[in-house]
Amino acid sequence: MTPEQIRHRELLLAVRHFEIPRALVSIMGIQKICCWLSFFPLLGVCGLASLGAVGCDFGGVRAYEIHGTLKYEGTEETIPGARIEMRPEDPVDAGHRVSTVGRVQDDGAIVFTTFEPGDGAVEGRHLIILSEPPFPPGWDFDDRGGLPPPKIPEKYKDYATSDLRFDVSADADNRLDIVIERPGRN
Repeated sequence: MTPEQIRHRELLLAVRHFEIPRALVSIMGIQKICCWLSFFPLLGVCGLASLGAVGCDFGGVRAYEIHGTLKYEGTEETIPGARIEMRPEDPVDAGHRVSTVGRVQDDGAIVFTTFEPGDGAVEGRHLIILSEPPFPPGWDFDDRGGLPPPKIPEKYKDYATSDLRFDVSADADNRLDIVIERPGRN
């Protein structure tokens, strides 16, 4: 492995380890974030936690519980550890978009969080993207030749290409069952 490949691998691990939000990575850049976290690890963790706390009070805007699953098409197979990000199509309050993050549990159920764990998402139509689950425990880049095979097709990893949408309502049972094809299939 070249020094550049090793550095890239370490940056990927740092981003996944700290579960840095995709939007923050795109704004600041992966190198700046990882450098910041390496120089100030405690400050970095506290800073990321405070980013989640700032903006949780949107003048009475509330989240509505969502129940759902993520499975492969034609099977009952789930993708434990995969991450679901939901962003409202329209700003909620004073131009702010209140995003929601969900994590697929071992049983396939998704726990969605906006302000508090498990509270759901704000009302309205949402765009959805998916992220790969964390690396398997004990994954060795050198012995296994790099990254594990993808579990999520590329089209679902970007808001510009994902066709996943969901309407959250205050008056309905919000059920989101996402079914995707396996990577490499069209």
